[in-house]
Amino acid sequence: MFVLDSDNSTSERVWHPNVTTRGTWTIYQSCIITIGLCVWQSIHLNIPPPHEEWYKQTMRKVGFALTALIAPEFVALIAWCDLPIDPSNELTAKIYKVSILRSKGYRESRE
Repeated sequence: MFVLDSDNSTSERVWHPNVTTRGTWTIYQSCIITIGLCVWQSIHLNIPPPHEEWYKQTMRKVGFALTALIAPEFVALIAWCDLPIDPSNELTAKIYKVSILRSKGYRESRE
């Protein structure tokens, strides 16, 4: 496969082995490990039931991590749905008010 370079010349894509410099595989490997660790650290699941086995907790987190890699919007939606709406909390009350107004077609009011 040929690729158009910045100087409008064509060059062939080449797989670089790991002989003396960073090869293609080590670059891919470091990217995959970095993204995986970031997603794993960013997941904060609910507290598990009292007598749930450790492997079930781990499998639940692995499933959530795979979901976060494939569809991060879905994970954000789940977090939004888990947000407790407590009218005594000023921030959640404002968020709830804005979401209700937007669902009715009103613009956000500045207070």
